[in-house]
Amino acid sequence: MAISTNSPSGSAATPPPRPTFPSSGNTPTETPPTSWRDRLAALGNLPAFFKIAYETAPALFIGNAVVRLIRAAVPATSLYVGKLLIDEVIRLAATPNANTTYLWTLVLAEFGLAIGST
Repeated sequence: MAISTNSPSGSAATPPPRPTFPSSGNTPTETPPTSWRDRLAALGNLPAFFKIAYETAPALFIGNAVVRLIRAAVPATSLYVGKLLIDEVIRLAATPNANTTYLWTLVLAEFGLAIGST
């Protein structure tokens, strides 16, 4: 049996009104902007947070920290390998019949960094 959306009078049925809830009072316009001093002062909570996280799961905490440090170093390492690549290409252009093994090692390193960073 099909459900009719029309009321007995033939006009379309109106949806029930949405309920209204009291405001929590935390609208974006009511909160003052956070100053840089407050943001920097909040960094003082990090040692206590790290202590709690380490006590909860030491291996997970250390593993997570190591992975984060490695991932943070990838962009700078990629730039440095790119610089070495450019230097090697310039050196090879000035030297006829030079060995290109180091160049291809740098190309593979750059490729590995690009693949590993995704």
